[in-house]
Amino acid sequence: PIPDDAPELAVFRNIYTVFPRPEQLQPGYGYFGMLIKELTELIKKSGPGDLVILDEVPIGTDYEELVAIATVLTEDLINTGATVIVTGHLKKAFELIAERTGQQPYMHTAKQENGRIIPDFHLEPGIAKHSYAIELMGEARFPNEIMELARAYYRVITEGKEAAKIPVLPVQEKTGEKETTQQ
Repeated sequence: PIPDDAPELAVFRNIYTVFPRPEQLQPGYGYFGMLIKELTELIKKSGPGDLVILDEVPIGTDYEELVAIATVLTEDLINTGATVIVTGHLKKAFELIAERTGQQPYMHTAKQENGRIIPDFHLEPGIAKHSYAIELMGEARFPNEIMELARAYYRVITEGKEAAKIPVLPVQEKTGEKETTQQ
């Protein structure tokens, strides 16, 4: 649903999308390099009347560089006059873009049902504080011990907890058809 009482859909001259995908690899370029090349070419050809949709772009380098690159590329796309939609988890980039361009960011919402986080596919103004990726690991049937380990690492990263206090998972060895656990 579009958060508006009377939404209108504009007709666009061109619709461009960039979604990270393995086939972007070409000789002489790494994954990140190909993504940046594709985005640079997109900026050159985008203009008023165009719709540009970027999903989780860019990816492939450290967080601080990603924030800087995502911010400048998104600003550059906005400055072409195109309508730009960007999805991602680079919260700081979205804060900077909103501050510098005046554009209102929207966040995808989720709800809690029976102790589980469920995406509800609504949008509301703002920047998401949390992506719930660890909780969504349960939907992919990751073992609880793996999810707890991920939560422990998250606390080390976000709260400065000691990594030495993170539990160690037992090493699992596979021998033929039979799986054994070594402690």
